[in-house]
This record gives sequence, C-alpha cells and structure tokens, in this order.
Amino acid sequence: MQKVLYGDCTGGPASTSVRICELDGESCSFEADAAPSASRDMLNGPLTLWIGAVGPFHATATHTGATPAGASRYLARFVEPLDTAIVRHFSSI
Repeated sequence: MQKVLYGDCTGGPASTSVRICELDGESCSFEADAAPSASRDMLNGPLTLWIGAVGPFHATATHTGATPAGASRYLARFVEPLDTAIVRHFSSI
C-alpha cells in the first residue's frame, strides 16, 4: 500500500487540504478533493505546500487528472530540493 501524508496547499487565493504521496527530494504527487474547476486551476502552477506541520515548501504543480472518486490529482516539483533529513523523516512515518 502506498504511504499517504496529509498536508495543506495554497495556490493563489485557493487553499485546501491535500493527501501527499510519492514524496522525494524533488517532487511529490498530491490529491485534493473535488473542487470547482476555478479552484482546481488555482492549484495548477506556483503554490505553497505544507506536509503536516512542516513547511512551507514552494513548488510548481501540474494537474495530472482525477482519481476514480473524483479528487483532482497533481504532480508538484519543488523549487528547491527538500533536505534529505525531511524526506527521511516522512518516509519513516
């Protein structure tokens, strides 16, 4: 089973809770529950990501589709690579 972390994401005026997976030092995938297309579009591009209480991490997100349940799926690439200690911490949870 894939590890899921919980966090928050802010892109422009939109802010939402997200489920984060596939975290490495360069990028991660995240899902946001179904939202109006305007909110979805605001998360597509530059954003700030919090992983739990750790952050903010600046990233650029690309909308990659939807889950079968209707959540929006994104790929976020971090502006600066995450410190290996941060990645190691979240991989041990």
